[in-house]
Amino acid sequence: MDDNEAGPSNIFRSLLGEISEEQWETYKEIKREQSNLVLSDSEYDSSDNEANDGNVSPWHQSDIEMELDEAIIENKLDKNEGDSDECDENETQSTRKIASELTVKYINGEMTFSEITDILQKSEERDSVAENEKNCGSQFCNNHSINIMCFAFCLLENEPKQSKETDLDLDDDLTHKKRRRRKKLPKDLEGLMGAANLAYARGFHDDAIKMCMEIIKFEPSAPEPFQTLSMLYEDMGDMEKSFQFSLIGAYLNPSDSDEWNKLAEMALEQGKIKDAITYYSHAIKYDPENIHYLWERCKLYEQLGERKKALIGYEAILKQLKPEQEQQYVQLSRETTKQYHEIGDVSSAIHVMEQAFNKCSSLITSEDVNFLLELQISQQKYLDAINILRNHCGVSLISKTTNKEVSLEDGLQDVEYCNVPDVLPIDLQIKLVVCLIHTKGLHLVPALTEPLKQENPEEVGDLYLDIAEAYMQAKEYAHAIPILSLLVNSQNYNMAAVWLRYGECLNAVNEKEKATEVYKKVVEMAPCHIGARFSLSNLLKQSGKTQEAIIALKQCYEEGQKDVAIDLQLLMERCNLLYLQKSWKEYIECGMLVLSSHFFPVHKPSEYFAIAFNQSHKRRIECLKEIRQAEDSSEIPPEPKFTESKITPEEMWELYLNVWQKLYELGKYKELQECAMKACTSSIFFKMNKSKETDFLAFLACYYNRCPKYAYCFIKDLVTKHINNNKLWNLYSQIVIMNKDTRHNRFCLRLLWKNQDHVPLQFLNGHSAMIAGTYKHALGEYMPILKTTPEDPYVMFCIGLTFVHLACQKFAEKRHSLVIQSCAFLMRYYELRGECQESLYNLGRAMHQLGLNSVALHFYKKALACPLPISSDNQDIFDLRHEIAYNMCLIYQASGATALAQMYLRRYCII
Repeated sequence: MDDNEAGPSNIFRSLLGEISEEQWETYKEIKREQSNLVLSDSEYDSSDNEANDGNVSPWHQSDIEMELDEAIIENKLDKNEGDSDECDENETQSTRKIASELTVKYINGEMTFSEITDILQKSEERDSVAENEKNCGSQFCNNHSINIMCFAFCLLENEPKQSKETDLDLDDDLTHKKRRRRKKLPKDLEGLMGAANLAYARGFHDDAIKMCMEIIKFEPSAPEPFQTLSMLYEDMGDMEKSFQFSLIGAYLNPSDSDEWNKLAEMALEQGKIKDAITYYSHAIKYDPENIHYLWERCKLYEQLGERKKALIGYEAILKQLKPEQEQQYVQLSRETTKQYHEIGDVSSAIHVMEQAFNKCSSLITSEDVNFLLELQISQQKYLDAINILRNHCGVSLISKTTNKEVSLEDGLQDVEYCNVPDVLPIDLQIKLVVCLIHTKGLHLVPALTEPLKQENPEEVGDLYLDIAEAYMQAKEYAHAIPILSLLVNSQNYNMAAVWLRYGECLNAVNEKEKATEVYKKVVEMAPCHIGARFSLSNLLKQSGKTQEAIIALKQCYEEGQKDVAIDLQLLMERCNLLYLQKSWKEYIECGMLVLSSHFFPVHKPSEYFAIAFNQSHKRRIECLKEIRQAEDSSEIPPEPKFTESKITPEEMWELYLNVWQKLYELGKYKELQECAMKACTSSIFFKMNKSKETDFLAFLACYYNRCPKYAYCFIKDLVTKHINNNKLWNLYSQIVIMNKDTRHNRFCLRLLWKNQDHVPLQFLNGHSAMIAGTYKHALGEYMPILKTTPEDPYVMFCIGLTFVHLACQKFAEKRHSLVIQSCAFLMRYYELRGECQESLYNLGRAMHQLGLNSVALHFYKKALACPLPISSDNQDIFDLRHEIAYNMCLIYQASGATALAQMYLRRYCII
C-alpha cells in the first residue's frame, strides 16, 4: 500500500457510512481522558492506518459507534456547565456521520433541495428550543437527543445556535457570543480545491464541478466547494442550482454576511420576499452594525404589510446611527413615530420620539414638541408633557415658599405661578394649560389663558375647545360652560358636537331646562346623533314629559331613512316607555323591530314551512340559507342595519314574551304567527335553551291563526318527544280535527307500532278507522283499551257507537244482535257516566240513528230537563239544548206533528 492509499482521504472513504474519522478521534480522546485507553504517540499517529488495514471489522466498528455514543454522553455529563464550548465541539463531531450521509445523498440526487430546506428550517426551531433549555440550566443530555437528528446542525457545526428569523432579537449584543472557528480543509483537499478554482478560472467547468463534488464527498461540511459550485452554475446560467449551492455554503459558513446578502438579492430576483427576509436576518445576526441589511429588510417587511416588524427594524437602525448622523436620526425618528401612530401603537411612538429628544435636542422643532405633546396627552402622561415643555421650551414653575423652580414629584400645590417665554407658540401654551388642568393646577390656568382671549374664536376655536374638553374630563363643568357658550355663538363653531358638549355641561350642573333646549338644538342639527336623543329623552322623562321623551327617541330609520343603522339600546328604551304608556300598537311595532335584529329574515311561505318542518335550529338555518341562495337577490327586500348593543339575552326574551302576549290579546293572530315562527330562528334563544318554549309558542300561534299546516308539524314533533303527555295528545287531536289532511293516520300507525299499549294512539287509530267506515278495525283498536280500563265510560261509548254503525249498514248480518250489543255498551256507558245532559243526549242520538224514535224522544226530553253541566260565562259552549231541540223537531216533522216541531224551534233554536 503506497502513501496515497494510506492517506487520510482514503481512510475517510473507507469508513464513510460506518464510523467517521472525527468520531474515531473523539472516541480515542475520551478514552484517554478516562484512563481506559493508553496509546503512545506513535500508536496514536498510526491509528488511522491500523483502522484502514482492516484491523477493525464492520461489526466491531458498529460496536465502537455504540460505545462511542455512550462515552460521549457519559463524558459530557461528568463535565460542569462551564465547559459548554467543548460540549458543543464534541456534539458536532458526533453528528458528522449524519452530515456526510445526507450531503452525499443530495449530491447523488437521492434527496431534493426542498427536503434539505425543510430540515434546515426544522433545525433552526430545534436549536432555538435547545438554546432555551440550555439557558435554563439544562445539561447536555437534554438537547443532545434533539440535535443529533438535525441535518442543519451537521452543516452548522461551527455556528452558534440561533432561533428562527421571526425570533431574532435585533438588540442582541453578538460580541458576547462565542464563535467557534470553522474547520479548515485538510492539506490534500486544499490542493484539490485550488485545482478546482483554477479549472473554473480557465473555463473548464465540468472538471471544476467534478473536483468540487469529490471534495464534498470527503469533507461535506466545508463551504468552499459549495461556493465555487454556486459561481460555476451562475456562469453556466443555471440560477436555480447556483442558488441552492450558495444557500448550503452559507449555512456551512454562517458568519459570512456578504454571502447571506447575496442570497437575499438572488431570492428577490426570483420574487421570494419572505426568503429574502430570512437571509437578511442571518446577515444582520453576524453583522448587526450594517445599516444596509437592516434597511433592506425593513423595506421588504413593508412590502408584505408587516409594518410592526418594519418599525422594529427602524428602531434598530436608529441604534446603529453614529453621533455625527443626528440629522438622519431625527428624520427617521419622525417617520417612525408617525407610522407607529398610524397603526395605533402610541406607546412605542412616544418612546421613539422621546429618544430623539434626549439624543438630538438641538435639532428638535416646535412641530416635534407639538406632536409629542399630543401623543403624551392622548396617553394621559401629563407630567411627562410638562417636563418636555420645561426641558425644551423654557417653561418654569416657580414655588411660593422658595421662589425657585420646583419639581413635579410633590404636585402643583406649592407652585405660585408659571413662567412661559413670549416666543412660545399659542398652541403649545394651550397644551400646557390642558396638562395643568389634568394635574390639579387650576390656579395656574387663568394667567396662561390670557393670551388666548386676545385671539379671535373664529380662528383659534379648536384651542378653546381643547381647554373646554380638558375641564370636562376633569369634571370641572362650571369652568367649561363660559368657553363653550362663546363657541356656540360663533359662526365657525356653531356645530352639533360643540352644542352637545355644552348640553352635557349644563346637565352636569343641574341646569335642566337650558340643557333640554340645547339637546333639542343638537337633535335638530344632527337627527341621527344617538347620544343626544338619549340624553334629551332622559331630561324629558325626568320632567314628566313621557310622550315627548318617546318622540325624542324616534330614530332616523323610523322616519324614513332606511340606510341609517338602528341603535338597539335607544330602541329598547323607547319600547320600555311605550309599555309604560300602554301604547300597544307602537309598542308592538317597536318591539318587533328590536326582535328582528336577532331573527332570520323570513318573508315567503316556503321559508315558514322550512321552519315548521325542521325541528333543529341548525337545520332550519341551513334550509333558510339554501332557499335564500336560490332566490333572486333583487327580489329580496333590504333588511334594517343595527348597531352593537348591550341588551342581555334575558331582556330580549322578556321582550319577546310581552310582544307575543300583546299580539294575542289584540287578536292579531297573523302577526303573532309570523313573530313566533321567526323566533324559532333566533340564535340567542337557542343558546339560552329556549328552543322548546319557542316551538310551543309557535304552535299556539299557528293554532290561533287557524293554520293547521304549520301547527301539525310543530305538534307532531312535540308529541313524539313527550309521548306520555295527554294534554299534548288533546292538542294534537284539535289540530287533526282542524286539518283536512289524512297524513296523521300513517303517523299514528307507525308510532303505535313502536308503542303497542299507548292508549291515546289506540283511540286515535280507532277514531280514524270509524271515520273511514272500517268499523271492525275500530273495534280492534277499542277492545284492548277496554281490557286495560274496563270502567272508562268513554271507551264504552265508542264501542257502543261502533256497534250502532255496524247495525246501520245496509248488508249487516245479525242486525238484531248488533243492536242488542250496542244498547248494552251504551247503557253501561250511561251507568258509568251518570244521568246528565251529555249521556242522555248521546243515548237519544244513538236511538235516533237506529230508528227507535219513541225511545229517542224519551231520552231527548229527559236531557232537556237536566240542568246545565257548567254554570259560567261560556255556558253556551257546553249547553246541548239547541242540538236536542233540533233533533226532536226532525222527529216530530217526520211524524206529522208540525205544531210540536215549531214549538221546540221557537223555544230553543230561535235567537
